[in-house]
Amino acid sequence: MLYMGYDPNEDKHWVFGARGKSSKGEFGNGVDLFELEPDRGRLIAHGKIPGLKY
Repeated sequence: MLYMGYDPNEDKHWVFGARGKSSKGEFGNGVDLFELEPDRGRLIAHGKIPGLKY
């Protein structure tokens, strides 16, 4: 999953990536945008994408 950012209008954090067929994203399932749910799953690691200017 890649963290896409925070939407203050909806008070949600969004991630992009793949999930199983049983999980629905914003536009369907598979590779999609998903709301970050900190109470579901676990964070393995985080870091910046090399070459991206922040």
